Amino acid sequence: MYPENWDAFRVFETMRTQWRTGMCGATGLDYTAIPAVIDLLNIPADRRQLFGDLRVMEFEALDVMAEQRIQESS
Repeated sequence: MYPENWDAFRVFETMRTQWRTGMCGATGLDYTAIPAVIDLLNIPADRRQLFGDLRVMEFEALDVMAEQRIQESS
């Protein structure tokens, strides 16, 4: 992992129980929890950049979860 991604990974990993879900599974992270997680982890990062990095991880995770649902249903 690149050092510049470490803070975003720490927040993403800590947010693992903060997924919003609907009838078809996860729909995205609960963004209201992100500032508290950043503060609790004492991350001094640029929050705008960190949020963008988290969204990239979120979209990738959603793609993986969607693929898993498709494989499980076939």
